[in-house]
Amino acid sequence: MEIKEKASDKVFKYIESKIIQGIWKQGDRIDSENQLAEELKVSRVSVREAIGK
Repeated sequence: MEIKEKASDKVFKYIESKIIQGIWKQGDRIDSENQLAEELKVSRVSVREAIGK
């Protein structure tokens, strides 16, 4: 049985990777909820939940 990754976890990992790679630095604005939701094919609720983590 395959365990499906939560959409908010997918977004969190995406944001985390951008920070680790140095693409987004302290003080930078990240992409908007709408941009992230569209790019990652998830809901804005999932994006908001990931940002809250």
